[in-house]
Amino acid sequence: ENRQVISGQTYLGEVVRWKPDKGWGLIRTEPSMPMPPHVQARLAQQARAAAEKAGGAEEELVYVRSSDVKDGVEMFTGVQVMFRLYVDDKGVGAYQVETV
Repeated sequence: ENRQVISGQTYLGEVVRWKPDKGWGLIRTEPSMPMPPHVQARLAQQARAAAEKAGGAEEELVYVRSSDVKDGVEMFTGVQVMFRLYVDDKGVGAYQVETV
């Protein structure tokens, strides 16, 4: 996957989709917390590809796997989270995810 961790900032967001049976979800980031330009560009590219595949509207959402959620954290749709970002071959993802 060629994961490249984006150093520095912790971001805030809301889980807008969580699939516990599949072990993944999507986070909408807090708009007041800008991402580095290369990460934002990759997120926009990821959103366009997802919209084309699903035939829906473009929405810039960050992917999260259950393995990137801190131990003991319960994930569900609507929960507020904080996390760090990475970029890999598939797009932008969250790691060290925990509830606020």
